[in-house]
Amino acid sequence: MDIAFSIDSVIAAFGVSNQVWVLFMGGIIGVLMMRGVAQLFLKLIDKIPELERAAFALIAIIAGKMLAGAFGYEMPHVLFFSIIILVFGGTILYSVLRKKKEAHRNA
Repeated sequence: MDIAFSIDSVIAAFGVSNQVWVLFMGGIIGVLMMRGVAQLFLKLIDKIPELERAAFALIAIIAGKMLAGAFGYEMPHVLFFSIIILVFGGTILYSVLRKKKEAHRNA
């Protein structure tokens, strides 16, 4: 997964800069950041398993935004980021409420 995202990022970076050292450093930093963030997300998913489904929902939302953009509709950034925050916040709230309900039921 790291390699696929890194290759994709390097290809996209050629559209921004033609300086090889910038692309090389960006690729290395990207791989290191992905490794660190992946570990963080794995720990977070252990605590809040619902985040896995939320991630799939966000991928679908991002795909929908990209498809809409291909047909000329540009979603405002405020709306897009509000949706992302709402999905993450709603997922975390749902998880907390579910855990409280289970704890109350087991008590």
